[in-house]
Parts: sequence; structure tokens; C-alpha cells
Amino acid sequence: VRVHIRCADNDGHNTDSTDGIIPGIAASLFAPDKTSGRKAAVQAVGMFRESTALPAYTKLYSDILHDLIGGATDSKEHSPAELLRSVIAQYGKSMRYDVKKDVEADLYEERRQAELGRKGYRKDPMSACYLNSNFPAMLYFAYKYADS
Repeated sequence: VRVHIRCADNDGHNTDSTDGIIPGIAASLFAPDKTSGRKAAVQAVGMFRESTALPAYTKLYSDILHDLIGGATDSKEHSPAELLRSVIAQYGKSMRYDVKKDVEADLYEERRQAELGRKGYRKDPMSACYLNSNFPAMLYFAYKYADS
């Protein structure tokens, strides 16, 4: 379904932003399985924005949600935090992003800074709403703060 006739043009800036995934999340969660969730999510975001980046990230987000929901009901062996970290690490690798390595390196640095007396030091990423930088930051935060 292509309905974005009157949507803003894609300048690669304002259109490819995180808020564009929201319709896809809703559509994905109402789908009965991962495959149909992915299809529904991409179709939903395509109704509002003309973008090549947005459907790709929406597919990833949809798959993450379905893996978390499915993993939460299929496995009693892992805590919710372990499941979240496992799924996030898997999808990070699919994007060539080793989120586990980044988080562990940053936690080491935070501990080192605390030993030096620098309380409250955080090495968390900062990002605007643009998908190319925001999506990896979201994976980072989900992995690092899975126990929160």
C-alpha cells in the first residue's frame, strides 16, 4: 500500500527519523507471528513516509519485538534481562555493531573513573532522532540497562 502521495519529501534528514517507526510498532504487535509482523510494520510506515532507511529499521525493530515476546513465553531458563541482552546482541551483530563489546568497554571506563574519584561519570552515547545514529544508541541503552 502506497499512500504517501502528500508526505514530505525525503531529505534523508527529517523523514528517516525514529518517530517514523511508531506506526510499524503498532502494526507489528497486532500481527500473529514474526513474518506477518514484519510485513505489517513495513506496510504501516510506508503509508506515512517515503524512505528506504525507515522500512529497514522497522523490520529490525519488529523482529526484535517478536523475538522478545516469543522468547519471554518460550523460555523459563533466562531472566528477562538475559533474554533482552541476547536478542539485542544478535540484532546488533546483524548491523555489524558489537553492542556487548561497546557496553563492556564503557562499563570498564565508568568503573575506572569511579576509582579515580569521578563520581557520576557515564559513557553513554548521545544521539538525535535520526535512525542511522539513534538505532544503535537504542540497542546500547537496552543492552546496558536491561536490569533496570
